[in-house]
This record gives sequence, structure tokens and C-alpha cells, in this order.
Amino acid sequence: MEPTTETLRSPAAFFDALAGDYDVMTDIGARLVRERPFFHVLVDRYDLRTAIDVGTGTGVHAVLMAQLGVRVTAVDISEEMLRIARLNASRYHVRVRTLRADVASVGETVSGLFDAAVCLGNTLVHLHRTEDLDRAFTGFRRFVQRNGVVVIQILNYAAIPADREVILSSREREGAVFERSYRPNGAMLEFRTTIRRGMRTEQRSVLHRPWTSNELVEALDRSGFRSTALFGGIDLKPFDASVSSDLLLISTAVNL
Repeated sequence: MEPTTETLRSPAAFFDALAGDYDVMTDIGARLVRERPFFHVLVDRYDLRTAIDVGTGTGVHAVLMAQLGVRVTAVDISEEMLRIARLNASRYHVRVRTLRADVASVGETVSGLFDAAVCLGNTLVHLHRTEDLDRAFTGFRRFVQRNGVVVIQILNYAAIPADREVILSSREREGAVFERSYRPNGAMLEFRTTIRRGMRTEQRSVLHRPWTSNELVEALDRSGFRSTALFGGIDLKPFDASVSSDLLLISTAVNL
């Protein structure tokens, strides 16, 4: 059984190709149940009425917020992901506005003000340069109103070896095996998805920048966000760089 291999893709091409399998691979039904309590806390604690979901993918977080009465604009670089996000919004009987934009330039594309910018699902690692991260956060600050919040989540790269290949997950669903892994690629990590169906194997790769907690906090501060709180995931337990699987940051917008 020989894999169908290919070169590194841009984020847009990577997610366009993966979109049709994404909800099966990540088990959308289980995610909606597992992540709903976090969004209840988020909406109640910060009195969210409007939000922008940057890097929405197939719209899971946008759907969850919309189910809680939040008016959501869902943004993604992948048109295929947005197409499925619209289908999911219809499937779960909510209204979600969609917009195609890159995370770095979203602040120059979106108009209006929001109570929150949500950027989950490891979206920010597709930005490879500090100036791109600053551009993204400055954009977030442009459309997050004063005392609004930005909510960011990436993997905790301090707990992921950077010197060898690492299997992040391997799951069998609906007759296919879905594997996600990292391997070193210079200062970056090459993120690979492998899908095996019978005798056919498909592999897709994209580069990720393993941002640290300090880098993200400093970039938020430069962009006009303060009082950043760090958590180890959507369970809102304290962040521990040695053991936390995720890095979740919640930061408040202040006057520039």
C-alpha cells in the first residue's frame, strides 16, 4: 500500500482539501457536546452578544455561540470550510454570517465592532512571522470593542518534542483511519494528516509555527490587549507548560 504523497500546501489549499473529511475526523457531534460548557461560561462571564470566530473551519464554535444567542461572523481562509460551516449552521438551525479572509488580514476586511474575537483550533500557528502575528492581533483590536475580549487557543508546544516525529492522534471512524502528526522542519513543525481507507492512503502537510506563551502574551500587549489569563484548555484549569495539552489565552481590549 503506497501513500499518495504531496508537497507542503498553503493553509488555504490544505484545508480546502481536508474540508470534506474534517467533521468525521474530529467527530463534530462529540465536539459540540464536549465544548458547549466552555462557551456557556464564555458567553455568560463576558456578556457576549456579538462575536467573530476567526479560523472557524467547519463552524463548530460559531454554531455553539449562535445556539447561545450570540450574533456570529465566521471567518476562514478556506472557501470549502466555509461552505461546510454554512451547511452546519443550517443543520443545527442557527444563523451564522460567513466571510473569507486570512487571519493576518482579517482586521482590514471586517467592519463593525464585536464583544469578542475567538480564534481557536490552533489557527494562529499558520502565521509564521512575528509581524504577521502583530498584524493579526492589531486587526483583532480594531474590531473588538473596549473591554471586549479575545480568546485564543493553540497547542502547548512546550510539551511537544521538536526534534523528532510525534503522533498527535490516530482514530478510526466511518471506515477510515485518521492520523495527525508533527515532524521537524527547520524552525517550524510540519503538520501532516494521513487518511487511510482500505488500500488508499492520502497525506497532506502544512507548516506550523510553534508559538510560545510569552510570544503570544507580548504580541497581545503590543496590540492593545491586557490582563491576559492563561489556561491549559477549555476546562479553564491553570496553564502548566510541562503538562498542559493546550494553551488558552483570554485577554481584554483596552484603549490604545
